[in-house]
Amino acid sequence: MSQGSSSSLYGSRRKCCCGVAASQFTAWTPNNAGRRFNKCSMPKGQKCKFWEWVDDELPIRVTTLISNLKNENEALRRERNLLLMKVVEIESVLAGDVAKIEDFKELDNVKGDNDVSKEKIDGGLVFVKESSPKKWNFIGMVWCCLVRFICAWMMK
Repeated sequence: MSQGSSSSLYGSRRKCCCGVAASQFTAWTPNNAGRRFNKCSMPKGQKCKFWEWVDDELPIRVTTLISNLKNENEALRRERNLLLMKVVEIESVLAGDVAKIEDFKELDNVKGDNDVSKEKIDGGLVFVKESSPKKWNFIGMVWCCLVRFICAWMMK
């Protein structure tokens, strides 16, 4: 760690050779995962060569662990996004069920006096009405389990 950089650990920002407050970044390379560093914040072409580590070098076990956790976190985000897409698909199926209900209602109005058709329509309406809340309950339970799993994993 460079001399004089300890002040950046406790809130006051280091100044670079230009006299401007240096920007702080976090390295995500395999050898320095999670390790912070300062560098000149001036635009390219105007910046000086100021660059220093804020954090001491971490043991290889720690950097490996940080890299693995970051990769696992990214995998969980991808999985969550896939599950969200599946939820959208299920919602579109449910929207189709609602459209079927509307079609059944329309048929009921058109056929009116035909008792056989009306029984079929009423049976279809009951089936769709009973299955839709079950689908929503299932979607809600899956969603809650997913959120709880992600929260539990992040709290470790």
